[in-house]
Amino acid sequence: MKFSRKPISILGILTLLTLSFTAQGQGVLSRRTLGNLNVPQLQRGSITPLSSAIEQQQLQNLTREQQIQLAMLNGANLSDPKSRLPEDIALDSADLKDYVKKNIFRDTLVFGSELFRRGNLNFTPNLQLANAPNYLVGIGDRLSLTLFGNQEASYDLQVKPNGTVEVPYAGVFSVAGLKLQAVETRIKQKLIQSGYVGLQNGGTQLSLAVTGVRSIRVTVLGARNPGSYVVPSIATIMHVLYASGGPAKNGSYRTIELIRNNTVISTLDLYHFIATGKVSGDLVLEEGDVIRIPTYTDRVNLMGEFKRPGIFELKPDESFADILAYAGNFTEGAYKGQVLIFATGETELYVKDLAQAQFSTSILSSGDLVIALPLRNRYTNRVAVTGGVVRPGYYAWQEGMTFQELLEKAQGLDRQALVSKASILRRPDRGISEYIEVDPSVYNEPIFADDSVYVSMYNDLTGFDFVAVQGHVEKPGKLAYFPGLTAEQAILYAGGIDPSGDLTMVEVANPILDEKGQLTGRSEISVITADFNGPGTLLKPGSVVAIRQRPNLTGTPVIYFSGAVQRPGAYSLSKNGEKLNGVFGRVGGLAEDAMPRFGMIFRQDLNADRAETGLYKKVESRVLLDSGEVNTVDFEPILRTPKDTIAVNFKNWTQLARIGMQDGDTVFIPREMNSVMVRGQVKNQGGHAFVPGKRAGYYLRSAGGYSRGVNSQDVVVTYANGRSAEIRYALGFIPVYPRVYSNTTITVLPRPEKKGGLNAGELAAYTSSLASISSITLGLIYLLRP
Repeated sequence: MKFSRKPISILGILTLLTLSFTAQGQGVLSRRTLGNLNVPQLQRGSITPLSSAIEQQQLQNLTREQQIQLAMLNGANLSDPKSRLPEDIALDSADLKDYVKKNIFRDTLVFGSELFRRGNLNFTPNLQLANAPNYLVGIGDRLSLTLFGNQEASYDLQVKPNGTVEVPYAGVFSVAGLKLQAVETRIKQKLIQSGYVGLQNGGTQLSLAVTGVRSIRVTVLGARNPGSYVVPSIATIMHVLYASGGPAKNGSYRTIELIRNNTVISTLDLYHFIATGKVSGDLVLEEGDVIRIPTYTDRVNLMGEFKRPGIFELKPDESFADILAYAGNFTEGAYKGQVLIFATGETELYVKDLAQAQFSTSILSSGDLVIALPLRNRYTNRVAVTGGVVRPGYYAWQEGMTFQELLEKAQGLDRQALVSKASILRRPDRGISEYIEVDPSVYNEPIFADDSVYVSMYNDLTGFDFVAVQGHVEKPGKLAYFPGLTAEQAILYAGGIDPSGDLTMVEVANPILDEKGQLTGRSEISVITADFNGPGTLLKPGSVVAIRQRPNLTGTPVIYFSGAVQRPGAYSLSKNGEKLNGVFGRVGGLAEDAMPRFGMIFRQDLNADRAETGLYKKVESRVLLDSGEVNTVDFEPILRTPKDTIAVNFKNWTQLARIGMQDGDTVFIPREMNSVMVRGQVKNQGGHAFVPGKRAGYYLRSAGGYSRGVNSQDVVVTYANGRSAEIRYALGFIPVYPRVYSNTTITVLPRPEKKGGLNAGELAAYTSSLASISSITLGLIYLLRP
């Protein structure tokens, strides 16, 4: 045993060492560094201060925008802008970082990229050129020449590779490189010379149109999909930009160049097109043109309360006001007086303010993060009035407004108002808050902004008790108790009884009071019949009214028959506990291939907890709100109730007469499949044909015998009704295999591994067994001698 375990142990150690080195290598290769850091996707727990020299060196590999974002998320330089944030988030640096992460560092796109990210926009040119006098005719174009008037004719012309067209009665002449109007004039002159005098005096008219344009090849550099493109000869820069996917990740949207014959002849600014809808510099392309999209020079990031936040490309002479116009200006909830700019200096980061007066003159630097903050969550002219007024709520405050003017806005005191008591909570901007008690009927002093007025009500001084309505009512719960409340009234206030409620046996529990009218903790129980035509049963404070269910409403119990029966399906029971033989007589008997000895009853185990199945069902419900109903959709797990099995022999009529059935039971009688399954620790698992009379040993040998390490003691034979049997031993060592029937499963269980050698008890047991076997063997030899 020791010798056989050594190679395994060495192999296990080598495997562990290999896995550990592999894991270490993978960890080194996949380690996150500042060079491959994606700052907006960092989780709060993974952000640590940058302190070591190595981290400082890696910090230099970040872009300026990533450096600023990382520093903000780590809390660096946050004390300066803290006082300018909204009041409810300026409490500490943790709140500030949460605000920055949730409201500022959201995914943004480069402004202008939406032109090429949405499939609804297309710059494909219109190929139907009915009359385009400035169209430049080239090789491959198809033209249509029409004469009408005194003389009529129609010709289809195509520009040949040498740049000429052949016109009947006019000859061959060169047209490549000429505008369509010039080609029409030349053809007209040739036809006049050829005898078409009607063209000269106006009796005949001539029309020349382009019916098919040629294709040209242009090159695009710096695009998302750079390369060579074949486009119609009337295509423009915008058409090819859209076909190539627009500028690449670091491409410019402001200085897109059209190069022709090694000379930049036009520069296209997409921001001008987005802002004005006018395309300037979008020229018609020619064969061999190159569209070059250079790398951007300066970009800034606008975040926060802008209508169109994002990354914007700057031109050298543009101010923040120009970029603000591209961003659609501030949102309605923005503070427009100034913005915060997070920028990078020579050696560290810094924050600067930009006042509204400086917007048109301030030039931003590349990498700046401009943040527009929201307005403070407070009001400059608001007062509140609550309590005993007709219309409580917030109202606008004006300089010199008095207490009575505020009450007039709230439409005066309510009927339940306590006219002698009101209080004002005053919170001055530069002072300590205080409560001021006033008489609302006569007090008329000025009030101030942010005052809160509360007018007391009689209900505030009146206590009341409850009564409870429970059981089968539509709205069970508590009701406020006032003298004169009866049990019948409480039932009506609770929405009446539900369909299963019983008004003939209403239980009323009335508390017992002492001489002072205080509760004693004991109750007097009475059962009444609700009388809605009489005076009713008076209740006391703390009473409980319970509505019981009508008797015998459980419904008719039902069981199910399945498997090899003549009429499978649901069968009603005359009562719970009806014997199985009475119901079985109604199923019409068994099928020919039934196995009646191995019947089963499946019954719910009500003592076991229901388990989740991993599946969910959709549940829709309605929630009542003040303004109406809202439909909600939830997904609840589907639960499975565990079931017990009861083996039944349908050939034993006495047994059927003793078994009582319960609601929901399922009776199953298997069909004879004439197969036997062998599973577990055998050399060849699988199914075998059933052979009548053969025991389990026959099927184990058919499966190739046991696997190494198990023997006959590990064999379990399971029949079709769930019962099982194991191998018995005659004389203590001769195995007697169990009988096998159709649909039987033979399982060889794995034997648990032993941790070491034999202990003292096991050694004694084995020694005793060997001694017994030796004695029996000697006795058999003596009896069988000749």
